[in-house]
Amino acid sequence: MVTASAVRASAPSDADEDTRDIGAKRARVRAAVAGPPGAPPVVLLHDLFEDRRSFDGLVLALDGRYRLVAPDLPGFGESEKPPPSAYPYTVEAFAESVADVLAALRSAPATLVGHGLGAAVALTLASEHPELVQRLVLVGALCYPRRPRVRERALGLPLLGGLAMKSFRSFDSVASRESAHATWLATRDLRAVAARLGRIHRPCLIVWGRDDRVVPVAHASRLARDLTGARLSVLETGHAPHEEQPEAFARLITTFIDERRAG
Repeated sequence: MVTASAVRASAPSDADEDTRDIGAKRARVRAAVAGPPGAPPVVLLHDLFEDRRSFDGLVLALDGRYRLVAPDLPGFGESEKPPPSAYPYTVEAFAESVADVLAALRSAPATLVGHGLGAAVALTLASEHPELVQRLVLVGALCYPRRPRVRERALGLPLLGGLAMKSFRSFDSVASRESAHATWLATRDLRAVAARLGRIHRPCLIVWGRDDRVVPVAHASRLARDLTGARLSVLETGHAPHEEQPEAFARLITTFIDERRAG
């Protein structure tokens, strides 16, 4: 098995990346772009408490087949981190920011690959702006009620919330901790995402890890029922199949995209 740490160690450095700063509404977004300009666009949307680097292994495994766009959502990675008074950090706000990125990079309609919270953003974008979305790949998607982990529950406590945020290595500044905490608070209730599922009519591949301890694998079957014609694949991984088995994951989405293009 390829570990996430090994993947990140072999991934391109910032100096090798083509990164763009995009003036999305309310927040500047940093996005990495890779692959041939004329290739089919694929947009990679990261999970809560992550950033675009979580897709490094997948970018390597896809080996230039697509035009890959990997943004840091506002508040994460190298994107701007406005205070919650200036940016709401809701799924809907993230979806609008991604729409701005697609427009700025002329990358629509695109295949959206969303992990966890990124999948909720992808579903929302497909519902509100279907013209921007060609296909969906949903990985360990957040869209149904679930029991949060102990560390997540601690984020909601007045005194422990700040300490819990410091346990995430990526949040080494006050602004990053504040925006991540605001995101967690604003996305605890995702019933609005589930309510949009019936309005989504795009080809969809659902990928889940059988040992996902963040979002139960039972949610995968439910999502496959709620999205008409969706295809489901379960890998022998935890919550991040694209990090744990990037080559197997790349084969899945390549088959899905290429079959749909041929059809």
